[in-house]
Amino acid sequence: MRLTIIQIMEENPPSENFSLKDLPSASKIDVVSRCILSIFSNNIEQLDISFQAIFSKTDIHVLTVNELPLTDEIYDEISVASLIKEVMQNTKSSNGDISWASVVDFQQYIFSVVSNHQTTYYLHENGLSIKEIKDVLLREESLCFIIGGRHDISQEHEKILDSLGAQQISLGKKIYLASTCITSVLFELEKQFEH
Repeated sequence: MRLTIIQIMEENPPSENFSLKDLPSASKIDVVSRCILSIFSNNIEQLDISFQAIFSKTDIHVLTVNELPLTDEIYDEISVASLIKEVMQNTKSSNGDISWASVVDFQQYIFSVVSNHQTTYYLHENGLSIKEIKDVLLREESLCFIIGGRHDISQEHEKILDSLGAQQISLGKKIYLASTCITSVLFELEKQFEH
């Protein structure tokens, strides 16, 4: 199954010289790094996963991660943030499959990603429980899940998602970190693969 996870960061992009000692001040790169870790530290054979973080305020940019470079070291939040910084600065020719690009139009970009998938869901507290759609998930060859960053997805961006046919799903009434939301979605998918 092909799975794209999009994180809409209601933030400006970080400076390419952001400090690794203060990741929260760098447009919440700590949140993005934890999400990347939650995806790529769990190897689910049946999933071909791509992660995109969209910094959606002025000067829109997208960070795309398809895999992390192989290393003998264990990745942590700082080492992932360091990779992001290197890609932004273009100081290394190879960082695995990670890219940083500017986007002219948010709606057009989201449409181009969503249209490449059979079904798109975005996490919302008022959405249908993910447990109610678990049987549907396995019938799809390509899924797109969209989550917020530190803040919920803005109403403006929700309207765009609704207009593109994205469906609201919920993980329950509790409020979770974005990385925990990703882990929960992957856990639900993995459970289905085991049946």
